[in-house]
Amino acid sequence: MAVLLLGACSKAERACDPTDPLCGGGGGSQIDTIVVTSAIDTVIDVGATAQMTGQARTSSGTPVTVTLAWTSLTPATATVDAGSGLVTGAAVGTTTIRASQSQNSVIGTLPLRVVDADLPAANALVTDSIAARMRQALSDAPRGAITTIQGNCSLHLAAGNLLALNTCLTNAAAVSGGTNGNDNALLNVLDLFYAHARRQLQL
Repeated sequence: MAVLLLGACSKAERACDPTDPLCGGGGGSQIDTIVVTSAIDTVIDVGATAQMTGQARTSSGTPVTVTLAWTSLTPATATVDAGSGLVTGAAVGTTTIRASQSQNSVIGTLPLRVVDADLPAANALVTDSIAARMRQALSDAPRGAITTIQGNCSLHLAAGNLLALNTCLTNAAAVSGGTNGNDNALLNVLDLFYAHARRQLQL
């Protein structure tokens, strides 16, 4: 999960309503940071959607409930619903998603890259029937490792988390058969499937 903190300006630099308790007035708590997070990290596919979340915090790290306004610095690359923080990838490129509170100059940001991934092709490679038969032909240890990783890859693919999927496929290709020549031969062929699947992600 990606997390980016943006520190607040000094009190003298804040452009906020002095009567607002969230901005240091009325004896309330002052917002110092807004933490922006995304379940799909910092890469999204064209046409895919991802929910951003923002948490305002005081200087001591105490969460503060506020209403956030969301913007994208490059709407042509990715749009974001101003009220909900739901992002949609629009075109290949990079942008920054921002969350702010109307009475406070503190802004939380998250960099976002949009890619044109071919997830159906990646899924076809990960679930290919020939590759599945080769996995079943492995001895217990590498077969167990590959099976576990395969399940994780499928979850990341379904969630649209391209960075996690890329790491998962890399881990699958790193499974070794040790001194078992048959296992290593099968794993070398499986590596071709995983490498080709990674190329479909366009990272």
